[in-house]
Amino acid sequence: MAELGYFDKQRVELIDGEILVMAPQNDPHASSVAELTQIFGFFAESLSRGGGGKFQVRIQLPLSVSDISEPEPDLAIVEKKPGVKRGQHPCTANLVIEIADSSIPRDRKKIGLYASAAIPEYWIVDVAQKQVTVYTEPVIAPEKEFGADYKQSRVVGINEQIKPVALPMEAVAVERFFG
Repeated sequence: MAELGYFDKQRVELIDGEILVMAPQNDPHASSVAELTQIFGFFAESLSRGGGGKFQVRIQLPLSVSDISEPEPDLAIVEKKPGVKRGQHPCTANLVIEIADSSIPRDRKKIGLYASAAIPEYWIVDVAQKQVTVYTEPVIAPEKEFGADYKQSRVVGINEQIKPVALPMEAVAVERFFG
């Protein structure tokens, strides 16, 4: 439908077979996307130069996590793997980050979706509260939406540092996320 132009000038994503219209980005949201893009872009570039694993930072691009769900997280850090066709959306990531202002309820609904795709770490960056909720250790949970959940969650405040568990990078000050 998107290829036929049904959603021209609208940001949409497919979640559990439902096409959801995404709200326009406000300034705090856009600023946080820009900051995180810079932080993780530098990380990916430095690893590539050093000959280490190669990572791709995907900004608001689809992840094909199931036949009926193709969310477009604000950031997804994906390990490049041989054999993946050019133009094919990845089905998992090392880290997914959603930046939330008015979208907190929708982003929380995605917890089970990302856990079901075996994404080891999911962050919700709350621009209003200036904190990050970190979800790790995906587990099967039939009673939860999408049949999965994260075993661990914690809140990291603006005056703290955060270090991704699934990426070989140093800790970053959370205050940087908010420009």
